[in-house]
Amino acid sequence: MKKIVLGFLVFALCIILAACGGGDEYVPPPTETAPTASEPAEVEPTDAEPIEAAPLDAQDAQDAQDAQEVQDAQEAPPPEETPSPEAPPPPIDLSIPLDEALRFFTLMDAIFDEDDGALWGVNLRAPFMFADPQTRHAVANQADARGILSRVGEVYVGVLPDGALIGNTATTVGGVMWGMVMWQDMEDATDESVLAIMVHEVFHVWQRELFAGQEQGFSPDFFNDDMEMLILIRLELNALFAALTADTEAAQLAAIHDALAIRRQRRPTRQDIEVEIVEGTATYTEMLVRGKAGMMERLEQRVGWRQTRHIAAYPLGAMYGMLLDAVGASWRDGLRFNTDLSALLAQAVGITEFAAFDTLPLELYGYSEIRAEETERVETAARITQAAIDAFAPGRTLWLDDTGDLSGTTEVLHITGVGMIIYGDIESISVAGQLMMTSGFMRFEFGGGATIPVQDIAFFEGGARGENWELVLNDGFTLRELANGNFRVQREYL
Repeated sequence: MKKIVLGFLVFALCIILAACGGGDEYVPPPTETAPTASEPAEVEPTDAEPIEAAPLDAQDAQDAQDAQEVQDAQEAPPPEETPSPEAPPPPIDLSIPLDEALRFFTLMDAIFDEDDGALWGVNLRAPFMFADPQTRHAVANQADARGILSRVGEVYVGVLPDGALIGNTATTVGGVMWGMVMWQDMEDATDESVLAIMVHEVFHVWQRELFAGQEQGFSPDFFNDDMEMLILIRLELNALFAALTADTEAAQLAAIHDALAIRRQRRPTRQDIEVEIVEGTATYTEMLVRGKAGMMERLEQRVGWRQTRHIAAYPLGAMYGMLLDAVGASWRDGLRFNTDLSALLAQAVGITEFAAFDTLPLELYGYSEIRAEETERVETAARITQAAIDAFAPGRTLWLDDTGDLSGTTEVLHITGVGMIIYGDIESISVAGQLMMTSGFMRFEFGGGATIPVQDIAFFEGGARGENWELVLNDGFTLRELANGNFRVQREYL
């Protein structure tokens, strides 16, 4: 649970970074021939001056020469085949096992080949890589466009440059848009779980090709979770799940009506609708791995999680998609990034009028229990909020350019005047080193990086510690005091 929540946080930060214009330019996936581990990515066009057309007589002569060369090549005997040399050893001591990475690439491609466009109209094969946030090692199923990766056998390996985003997401590295999964999150997972998240992230690669319009991204206030809004979101989730598990068409239609009426009461914003499309359809596409029965089990788990506005969009979008399938709607063509899936469902079942909210059978969907839980959550959040304000108020902080692989028992909050934070027992492992915090705060800075409050700091060889934290640096990194009294982890040569 804790890694999943932090994974969603990483995605949210990716969206914010993208909105700021960071990263390489987007290279869309191919639409005719899907990439494989043996196909290098196309090289981007250069800025070289165009070649002027030759005079007509010279052009005719060139055409004749070209035709003769083609004919000679066709008549020439084929070259003798030579055995392929053994794959060279990896250029680095990789932290990701090549054989396991290749096994998952092969399994994923087999899933996409079996579907062969039945779900979304295209074979979903696409560039994909596993990455290690601590070492920045990567193993991919194809080459990048800028030579960061080198071929080793049937995979491509390399070290991702500083500043390249590493997470469970879709991101551009080396001029190519990749589906990416952090290898450490997969080490103890089942094959089904690994493949499901791989398919999820690969579908993000295809969304700009399949959906019209553009993602608008999110403002920081999107992550403010109002209690009344979260109660309505949880009621909507439970009503949708009731519709999916209904025994009769009448019961299904009644639950759909209630879900849509609850949704009207909460009035989702453009940002809510967009994340339901982006993350909801990617979660829906996990059905290629899990099957319908497996998806229902997974959705039941996710509906039971403690929700946030952002996290809830994953199962919300997926369940709207599955209900559209259940009622026989043709809905997957012509989607836009601002398509409201709930409106498509209302149209598909012919619901145009809704009962008043205060007449809905909310107890069927757990209203009293949900309100009690959310009230307790708000009270706890208020205590954490005040503690965070007190911790950051003096202003002395330690800046981390890269938070790496985050884990721990945490709460995620957006606090006015402080920013987006995680609170609790936090472990951050990155290329720079390891940070351990007990009942601590980490604030994510707009544009990248994170800070922790450090009112008291004591240095030791290879790191520093405070009252509730300790930082152990890897070789080649140092902790420097800045002119404003704050501290920053940097490479020693900077």
